[in-house]
Amino acid sequence: QPGKSYTFARVSFKAPIHPGDYPIRITFEWGNQVIVERIITFIVEPNYYASISAKRLTLPNEPDTDLQFSISNTGSTAWPEGKYGLRFQLRKAPGAATRQDQSKFNTEPRQFESWDFEPGESDDIILKDFRLPSVQGDYVVRVQLLLNGNIFEADGAARDFTFKIKN
Repeated sequence: QPGKSYTFARVSFKAPIHPGDYPIRITFEWGNQVIVERIITFIVEPNYYASISAKRLTLPNEPDTDLQFSISNTGSTAWPEGKYGLRFQLRKAPGAATRQDQSKFNTEPRQFESWDFEPGESDDIILKDFRLPSVQGDYVVRVQLLLNGNIFEADGAARDFTFKIKN
């Protein structure tokens, strides 16, 4: 009816997964005439969520062994493009551990690349021939996910693991 207002409620679309501002132009036309035209900007905030898990926490007391970690994007937002890596920081060592043993878990970041790490994607990182401490016991290590050499600001991007070095 002429002059009457109408509300359209069942318009739906899938939101983008990459953070950013998304202007959308909405136009209602009647024949050749534009009745209403609006630009609505949707903002996807960079809310990042990560999960880090270690495949093995009990390790043989051998000089070189492989450490394997699984990194997952557990959120609904894609991660930024860049170089990701892991940094280890020793939190606690057995009383008999030497400084050299303690330094084994204080390492420089190990780099890997992931382009457009989408929600639900995961990647295994294998650190080949990792030099373990010679003294057996429990080593509490903070593992942090880095993006381009800086701490990645994501929930779950840092986690403490207790590695048990055994004979």
